Amino acid sequence: MASVITVGRRLIPSKDIAFVESYEPNTDLKFPMGRDFKGRVVMLNRDSILTEEPPEMFVDANGFRLLQMDRVTINPAIHFRVKAFVAADGFVSVKAYATRLLWRDLDGNDQSKLLLSEPDTVLAVVVRGEPDRHPLRLLQWGNSVELRDTGAAAVASHPANGQWRLCASSEVSSRPAKNLGSLRSRHPFRSALPRLHKAQKSNACHGLS
Repeated sequence: MASVITVGRRLIPSKDIAFVESYEPNTDLKFPMGRDFKGRVVMLNRDSILTEEPPEMFVDANGFRLLQMDRVTINPAIHFRVKAFVAADGFVSVKAYATRLLWRDLDGNDQSKLLLSEPDTVLAVVVRGEPDRHPLRLLQWGNSVELRDTGAAAVASHPANGQWRLCASSEVSSRPAKNLGSLRSRHPFRSALPRLHKAQKSNACHGLS
């Protein structure tokens, strides 16, 4: 890995970068950005810089490690800790987070990021440097469909009440098209989703256990 990484016109020491995540622009802005930003470079202290390069570009160019479900590339030069995430009372999120990734900034302060990937996947990829081999599955919550890493076969409790359910690909045709459109636009495996949407309807949807 190079000691300095170029982001736009800025030269950033690689040791100051924690990870690079995908960037989803705010579509409600009255004055849209003139540049097509696709990634966010997050520093150890959680400061961030937008980049026109997607997170995946940092794998080949800089040796970062990719978590496929989260579309986050992790700097292997940083010491990370991995904990299973358990939502505290009152914590509400539309995403079924499974893992908390922790590190310390240059001042020794603890920092963290919540991830959808299961803890064993994060440990294998981020700490041991193994490829992300765990399968991605479609999960249902009400009228929403979400891609998620289910390699650990752990229960994904929804913070409100209940569970995400593991869905066979054939059931996706019963979900609103706008949900699939959202997935297609923001996920690296979006090319497979239109084919899933054309599948016949089915009731083969199962709870994770």
